[in-house]
Amino acid sequence: MVETEVRPGNPPATKRLMRLQGQNPHLLVKIWFNQILVPILGTCYIKPVRLIARSTLAAFWEKHPETKVPLERWCRLTKAAHWASTDEIQQAAPKAKVLNGERVRFEIAGGNYRLVVAFDFHRQIAFVKFIGTHAAYDRIGPLTVSQF
Repeated sequence: MVETEVRPGNPPATKRLMRLQGQNPHLLVKIWFNQILVPILGTCYIKPVRLIARSTLAAFWEKHPETKVPLERWCRLTKAAHWASTDEIQQAAPKAKVLNGERVRFEIAGGNYRLVVAFDFHRQIAFVKFIGTHAAYDRIGPLTVSQF
């Protein structure tokens, strides 16, 4: 049985469906806007990183406008990533400093501000733990801080 949702005038999706059905006639496949939504055996789906406390970052860049562009760039980088370890984070952001197995410190706006983020690699979640000036960062314990 094959289930489809194909928009009118979308022959590539129909051709792809027939090709999939020919491989395994018992395969249940749902196609929507030319995307396969139901898993196919042996396919790996990548889950984007979920950012917790983005509103906190937005409130911070309202107070410190010079951080808006770097923080938005960091948000785009993080949401588009699929990191499995802190090593992969360092490859994507070479100026990032790994604090422990889950926490990473990022320099924002040329090192004038610091961002501490805890990552849950299994669930692909980034928790913002601290955002502040370099001087404020020196006063906190980055391994234990949970400002938000």
